[in-house]
Amino acid sequence: MSEAGISSHASGISLHEGQEKREYLRVPFQYEIRYRKYLKPNQDFKNAYIKNISMSGALVEVYEPFDPNTLLELKLTLQKEIVYSNVSILCKVVWQKEVKKSWLYHLGVAFCEVDKRTRMEISDLLDKAGRKEKKD
Repeated sequence: MSEAGISSHASGISLHEGQEKREYLRVPFQYEIRYRKYLKPNQDFKNAYIKNISMSGALVEVYEPFDPNTLLELKLTLQKEIVYSNVSILCKVVWQKEVKKSWLYHLGVAFCEVDKRTRMEISDLLDKAGRKEKKD
């Protein structure tokens, strides 16, 4: 899939009178992940951290800047009881912010392609935190 083929509705975020309104609440979630640019199969995965997550996206902390609309592949290893599950998520950078006085960047990413199994894994994760319900 090309970057141009990603829907602007994939983020779960809508704008109304200049205000951002998320479809889903974000859950604080400090978790180490791996990432690389999408469609770069020869590129090594790099370490990053998810700071919060929802059904439609996440805040990711990385050591390099990315322009909005850049496609990234995220790899997460989730634990369900004693079984580990590896999931891969295609996402699009919606915004980027440099963290002051550090070498870090925060990326707001929207999930673009999430298969049914991965969606269930994220849903289970959010259910454990008790915060998956939509905002009213």
